[in-house]
Amino acid sequence: MIRLTRYTLVLAFMLSPIYVFDSGLPQPADYIFLVFVLAMTLMWSWGFCTFSVGVVPMPWISLVVWIVLCSLTWSILYLSLDFMRYAAFWVYNLVVCAYVLNAVRSKVVERTQIAFGINVALIVCAVGVIAGLGESARAKGFFNNPNQLSYYALVALSMSLYMSQFRLKGGVLYLLALGAGVISVLSGASISAIVGFSFLALGVLLRNVTSVKGVISVAIGMAVVVLLVVLGNVVSGGAIESIVEKRIARLDDKVENVYEDRKLHRLVNHPEQLFAGAGEAHHLERFGDRTEIHNAYANVLFNYGVIGFVAFLSIFGVLALRSSKFEVLAVMGPMVYNFTHMGLRSTMFWLLVSFVFYDTLLRRKTTRNYNIRSVAGGQGA
Repeated sequence: MIRLTRYTLVLAFMLSPIYVFDSGLPQPADYIFLVFVLAMTLMWSWGFCTFSVGVVPMPWISLVVWIVLCSLTWSILYLSLDFMRYAAFWVYNLVVCAYVLNAVRSKVVERTQIAFGINVALIVCAVGVIAGLGESARAKGFFNNPNQLSYYALVALSMSLYMSQFRLKGGVLYLLALGAGVISVLSGASISAIVGFSFLALGVLLRNVTSVKGVISVAIGMAVVVLLVVLGNVVSGGAIESIVEKRIARLDDKVENVYEDRKLHRLVNHPEQLFAGAGEAHHLERFGDRTEIHNAYANVLFNYGVIGFVAFLSIFGVLALRSSKFEVLAVMGPMVYNFTHMGLRSTMFWLLVSFVFYDTLLRRKTTRNYNIRSVAGGQGA
């Protein structure tokens, strides 16, 4: 049972870059994650593993509880379950992350096995990119649109580098995955994802340039990644280079129109929603536009009010105060992307946040236990 549960989780990671259904609907990997959750629940009930809610940030739990209450209130007022459909994303991601961390905690799955699944997923992602280049102005791989591709690759790269502690010593599969991830980020041509990637590059440099061996590993790693990107560009007939050049050429226009394009004016036009939140449904009939706000921070503020916004910021405030610079850099890339998009429904994003929080929790617990033993030893002397 343990082995089957482990394989199910790794398979979910491997298939996570493959979209079959329309955006906003569960994808194949989402169902496999649910099978994993069911298997873990059975093992927990049979005593094969333990379960702790404390592995996920309490501000995140508070945020999800508030989102459910807010959505339920609007559902009652409008006699519509559409609001609860959006709340389901938040509940689902919290549950999946809690179970994945408990699987790691109970030794049902090892981090190296999760890293393997993520690295395979990055390669699968790039295969979809190369196969589909030239079909549209920007690559989308197995996803429904280019931004989904860039964001997924960015978050998966963050996870892969974080689990290797930003070191470039992970074997052929690891280096292939890094090169594949860079290809996917560039081919999706999301400017915010490319900017977010720079934080990962900074993390790699800071981690490795402190020794001669580190500098050599960075040089070799970068050479392999650049070679893979160049090879992908050649195979695609220069499509990757062309896509990036065209996006950079539009940069001024994108920056100039960010207020209107990202629907930020909705906060100004409807300030009455900022306290308790407007929920995420029926925006067309209430606000004249069905398009959601393309800024995760403004999205949470408008849809779930000041209470939800404070809970949301508290998650990352706790991480910023307690985490190392490398843990912060791992999260910073996706957080930058979310300034111009709504990427908070991504399970991979919340898994990254969860692992950073969990490692911070473990480190604090280890330090506390060490201090207690030191005090006890001093008293015994």
